Amino acid sequence: MLTRFSCLVVVCDAACVGLSSFLIRRAAQLNFCSQMFPNSSFRAEVHARAVKLANFPLHSVMASKQLVRRQNRAALKAANRDEAAVLEQMLLDPRTFEAVMEQLANMATKPKSKL
Repeated sequence: MLTRFSCLVVVCDAACVGLSSFLIRRAAQLNFCSQMFPNSSFRAEVHARAVKLANFPLHSVMASKQLVRRQNRAALKAANRDEAAVLEQMLLDPRTFEAVMEQLANMATKPKSKL
């Protein structure tokens, strides 16, 4: 039984480091991960796939990437609009202003560390 996994995700495999195998499996079910590998073989798996992809003609790899991006673009733009609307609401909330001002006041009173 594998107890620790790494996820090959769109952004970064480090997103799954330290998560329980249950959470990683759940992330895969929700399509946050395209595949799961045990940490022990993660680098070898990624390297093997990179070598395989490097052998494909560049124009075909670029065409495939464009097709995938084109299908997801509308959903990504819709999610971006939704996130922007929520962020705007949060920024206009007086509690947010108060929290920012409190943080700034705390930062101003703390002595600066000398690295």
